[in-house]
Amino acid sequence: MTKYNTGNPVGSSSPLDLYDNAENLDAGINGPSVTWRDRRGQTRKSWAGVETDFQQFLADGSTIEFPTWAAAQAAVGAGQIPLNRQVAVIGDPGTHVDPVSGSSVPNSGRYVRVSAGLEWRSADVLTQKADKTEVSTLETKLDNTVRTVALDIPYEVNFADEDGYTDKGLSEGIIDLKTVMLANSNLIGTTGAFSLVDADGYVVDVVDHNGVAGLVRDASAVGLNTSLSIQDDDGYVVELVTPEGVVSATDDASLYGARNASNLDAARGIASQINSVSTPVGYDYTHFAVYGQSLSNGTEGWPALSRTQPYNNVMVGGSVRQASIGSASFAPVGGNSAFQPLVANVMSTSMAVLTDAEVAALSPGNGAFGETVAEGLVNSLKKLHNLRKGVMDDSISFVASSSGVGGRTIAQLTKGASPNIWNVLVGHSQAAKANASSEGKTYGVGALVWLQGENDYPSSTRQAHKAALAQLWSDFKVDVAAGVAAQPLPPVMLMYQTGASFTSDGNGMDTALAVGQAQLEFSEENSDVYLVGPVYPYTDKHTSPTANGHLDSNGYRWWANMAAKVAYKVLELRQGWKPLSPRNVAVAGRKLSIDFHVPEPPLAFDTPYLSYTPTDFADKGFTVRDSIGVVPVSSVRIVFDTIVELTLSRDLVGAAYLRYADKTYHDGNGCLRDSDSFVAPDRYVYQAGSGQYPEANIAALVDKPYPMHNWCVAFNLKIQ
Repeated sequence: MTKYNTGNPVGSSSPLDLYDNAENLDAGINGPSVTWRDRRGQTRKSWAGVETDFQQFLADGSTIEFPTWAAAQAAVGAGQIPLNRQVAVIGDPGTHVDPVSGSSVPNSGRYVRVSAGLEWRSADVLTQKADKTEVSTLETKLDNTVRTVALDIPYEVNFADEDGYTDKGLSEGIIDLKTVMLANSNLIGTTGAFSLVDADGYVVDVVDHNGVAGLVRDASAVGLNTSLSIQDDDGYVVELVTPEGVVSATDDASLYGARNASNLDAARGIASQINSVSTPVGYDYTHFAVYGQSLSNGTEGWPALSRTQPYNNVMVGGSVRQASIGSASFAPVGGNSAFQPLVANVMSTSMAVLTDAEVAALSPGNGAFGETVAEGLVNSLKKLHNLRKGVMDDSISFVASSSGVGGRTIAQLTKGASPNIWNVLVGHSQAAKANASSEGKTYGVGALVWLQGENDYPSSTRQAHKAALAQLWSDFKVDVAAGVAAQPLPPVMLMYQTGASFTSDGNGMDTALAVGQAQLEFSEENSDVYLVGPVYPYTDKHTSPTANGHLDSNGYRWWANMAAKVAYKVLELRQGWKPLSPRNVAVAGRKLSIDFHVPEPPLAFDTPYLSYTPTDFADKGFTVRDSIGVVPVSSVRIVFDTIVELTLSRDLVGAAYLRYADKTYHDGNGCLRDSDSFVAPDRYVYQAGSGQYPEANIAALVDKPYPMHNWCVAFNLKIQ
């Protein structure tokens, strides 16, 4: 509509430009078109276009809520719910058979629309949170499980529940408690705040309504250091009355309520951070450069899974890898360094590209290179980018590369080593930049994806490894981000935590898990470094049932989806990120409690995959050591959303350390995760006859989005 079209630069005071601006703005704000063109010729989103995009965003990404399961099913039958759409049913008390698992599941819950129907994923938010604040402090401890009370009294004692039902106990000793007693005993005609009732209806007030102890008994005969305590089957003790006759406040709310609230506030603070220092994903070609050891180049990641390219992403040459592993200069696979559509392929250890038949014939344990984290990372990130914009955004492309070499220390991969493998990383970026420039397109580096540390266990110290990480990261920002890309804002570093069977406990209590602890601390100390999470939970090809090694093709892509989730948060949404990790460790007698940063509360115990077997540990991956040796853990429980409590079998002596996912007792694994419901862009794949091991055919995973729970990082912390 620009009538006069003066061509004056912005800042013009010409009335002709004022006329053009008014005419164009009227069209942009009030017109029906989704775009309008300003007086400088730039196409802009109109108000109608913004409204259209927003409605499409709601249609593509919001959760559809239904009051009943029947209503949700009717919507599926009517074709009103697209595939991969999230659905919530809230307030329906019934159950139904899940069309995917075949199990009976609650009607209320969170679902994802798959080809078979609505697949149940988790309980609805209201159910998960129900009654967390309404329960009495006594009911918090006495949770309808069998409990025992140590009382030295010469008559039968019964507990009464809230309905007035009395359970006859044993005489002169331990009483089994099968029902919960209310702190307010008015329902059974007593006046005490906490009372015991015998078989004849005789009432003993343990604590009256004024909080005064009415019954003080010596419980030392059963090993309790209090005058009156309740002890459950796992040995957990609720102290009701101290030896001095004072009513104790040992309920969860008193002990942990404020700490849990502080942990939740801290997590919200990290999520609400604004990343204003790292590069945006705003180039025509944004490069994600993967570098490190064997897990960076897809060793044993065959067969390849990411065989097609739906998102306009590219690689340099015929693979994300280089033509010669271990060389000191970059050469593209196939000899042609032009951009090609990004697809995963399988290459032999001599770097020959293998056919599908050759891959299917590979023997177990063959070290051929296959699926890497590079393909899954950029494809998942581009899908998330498209969903956020509401269009298939082919105006930009992501570049993926994998320049790592297996069996190398961080020193051997750092600039200046001999051979100087660093040149391959730089050369890969130079080739990508040259391709972009030849097209007249912009180029920048979004992230260095660093996957290394195995060869630095067990010799490296925590401080030495942190120093080496700092040097490598500095060199990358100078040589690649500034030197090759010449970008104004720096990239970020994304890395995993080295773990599983590669973990080492060192030679002393304070040297355990040195590399993993260094990686955790380095990410916490540098605002442009993000630890995505550990590598231990995912499927791998280690032949032992009690250890992990190289990931399988699903394992690589599973972690890649996790990395894409974090990259999306920090580069696209500009949010902060920190993995599930400890904030503080406190000890009180034989109770050890750990506060955690939990990205998506609440905490939960689960089973990581050791090879292809979900594996549980009785102590959930925790090990406590003091000056005497290992302190056995008699019980583990999660308190509220963010705290884990360990009960020790003896008192601590001297200096003591808490480890999680250590080598000696858990082979680098643990069972603690959060409750992240993020839906992965990719799905777990099993294709018989493709070369995948038969054990990879895991019914709980096949054809489902990879679970995106955040697993706890390994750590070794001194108990203060």
